[in-house]
Amino acid sequence: MNTLTLHEEIVLPCPEGFRALDEKEQADFNITEQGEGVCLQNIQQHIIISVGRKQLNTLTATLLNSDDVAKNMERVITLPMKKFGFQLEKHIKKQFGGQNATGFTYRYIADNIPMYAESYVVKYKKVLYYFHFYAHAALLDESLAVWEQFFTETKWI
Repeated sequence: MNTLTLHEEIVLPCPEGFRALDEKEQADFNITEQGEGVCLQNIQQHIIISVGRKQLNTLTATLLNSDDVAKNMERVITLPMKKFGFQLEKHIKKQFGGQNATGFTYRYIADNIPMYAESYVVKYKKVLYYFHFYAHAALLDESLAVWEQFFTETKWI
């Protein structure tokens, strides 16, 4: 399996059939809002995985925890997604390569297609990492298997 290294801190798997989007494509998806990152897409499976990173200063890194950041991320995502029928499903915690992640799952409609999404934040040293997963709801079982492989095979340097 191919991998991508982001800022010499994290090695991300690039599952078969995925490709990294270029800067223009990422901008079209508004992926660049959370700082430097990468966005992977599998057109056949209708999956997008994005990872963004935001460097924190020492004071902010000391005061912030991933639970608070995840709550704020939920507010930031909910507002613009309401016009797409945003429905929060649940709050969830998991591990990305052994690091604790806090996030939530939700559904929405895009171009009349029911979608499923998960969004997480990981605080690693003085950096926040944002993980987002988007898939067609009709293909959810297959898509979740790919997503599980992704977060299981993520490695921190």
